Amino acid sequence: MNTSEILTFIRVTGEFFNEEPEHKTVGDFYIKYADESKNKDEKTLRAELKYFITDIGEMFSETYGELLKFDEYFLSKGSISVSQFLMLYRGSMKKILKRGKIRNEDEAIAVNGLLSNVDDSTVSSEDRKKLEELLQTFEQKLA
Repeated sequence: MNTSEILTFIRVTGEFFNEEPEHKTVGDFYIKYADESKNKDEKTLRAELKYFITDIGEMFSETYGELLKFDEYFLSKGSISVSQFLMLYRGSMKKILKRGKIRNEDEAIAVNGLLSNVDDSTVSSEDRKKLEELLQTFEQKLA
């Protein structure tokens, strides 16, 4: 992810939270952070982004069954999806690659979303190829 993609994701997260009155304070914080961080370099922004990972993961994992709905919302706003974000920044992709296997449907959805919406600057062509193979193997087992 580049600086623009990171800030877009954080801003869309804020907009998403602002749709629920009980999360408005969190939403406002995310939007303000995104607006005030436009001039930060990518290295600084990536380091600061790690603080958001736990919050984002907890908020969205509470309703993980609705992940596709969240993903559609984020993609419609020009951001990467929540599943892509969590996979990239929690190391799920690396774990799946190391394990050599997609274990469940949630991982398959995340891998598919990642492959569909992230370019080669985010996922190397070697990792992309391996993830495609793992996804195909998982899907064949379901058939």
